[in-house]
Amino acid sequence: MPEHVKNMVEKGQQPPKPFAGIALIDTGASVTCIDRTAAEASSLTVTDSGPVNSATHANEVVPIYAGKIEIQGLPPCNISRAYGVNLGAQKICALIGRDMLASCVLVYNGAEGFVSLSY
Repeated sequence: MPEHVKNMVEKGQQPPKPFAGIALIDTGASVTCIDRTAAEASSLTVTDSGPVNSATHANEVVPIYAGKIEIQGLPPCNISRAYGVNLGAQKICALIGRDMLASCVLVYNGAEGFVSLSY
């Protein structure tokens, strides 16, 4: 259990509610991002804020959340810094960035048309 969730439980607060959706592996993203609307609906705690650069925004200051990402078929991965961005228009709830991929093995086989991710 992540430290911030333990602290919430000890204080008698409810831990965040899980949400499910589609995540995009983004090797161009240096950090993992989650949809801000989904994070707020799940009552995730903002642990910090920081600037994000994207194709449409430069140095936009966004909330940073801590949590856990579970990819079907893999063990859960604790994330200490997931940047809250607006992903709803893309119909995804997360971008899996290089910070999370750094502890994974990612194989992209374009010729065969498959991706394999493990850690």
